[in-house]
Amino acid sequence: MTGRGSTCSNCGIETSGSFCHSCGAALGGAPCPECNAQLKPGALYCHSCSHDLRARRSTRLYWLLITASALAGIVLIVAALTMGSTPISTHPTVPILPPQTAASAQPYRPLQEADQFFDRAMRAHEGGDLAQAKFASRLALEAYASLDSLDADARFHIGLLHQIGGNQAAILAQADTIQQLVPTHLFALLLRDRVFAARGDDSLVADTYSRFLEHFAGEIALGRPEYEMHSALLNAFRRRALSTGS
Repeated sequence: MTGRGSTCSNCGIETSGSFCHSCGAALGGAPCPECNAQLKPGALYCHSCSHDLRARRSTRLYWLLITASALAGIVLIVAALTMGSTPISTHPTVPILPPQTAASAQPYRPLQEADQFFDRAMRAHEGGDLAQAKFASRLALEAYASLDSLDADARFHIGLLHQIGGNQAAILAQADTIQQLVPTHLFALLLRDRVFAARGDDSLVADTYSRFLEHFAGEIALGRPEYEMHSALLNAFRRRALSTGS
């Protein structure tokens, strides 16, 4: 199965082959061209060796443009000879690749790639593969660092990634920044709890539970999309907070 006549799960266009002609993402059953690992449909990077699959797109588009330009030049020459005139030049011009636009190709989405690396790191960490978790977390942190701005959800992800590396100061720094953005945001409390629990500071953990329960209903009522994406974490934390009797 090589994805003939399929829809790319990354950019949504109709394409064929093993890789999307528009964004370079892997289609069903595609192997990594670098290490031959089986890729997930829609992947822009190999989960095994982190090979950038988007490079296939740029090379393919370049040669397609060269071919199209050459054919256009031949057509112009034939038309000029047919009309009895001499063409200005018999050498077709190879066009310079234009800037990528929404109409021509799927735009580069660095936030989505950062989130994909985050998911990969979390799955590896939960599965006990610490080496893979640290490798993926490093890629994720680099991807988040390349973004122009970070919302509360991205900063929560960064805090969880720093937990894999055991950097408590970095976790608290993200919690502080989230709280500055939104004073009652629940993610700041979740990050603080992870540091306080690791330190064995029961009084600060109890205070975090108390403040979480105080703000929970009001924050959930706001319908923040990041709460929906991390509902399992929030509900588990709420159960622990309630079980303390706070």
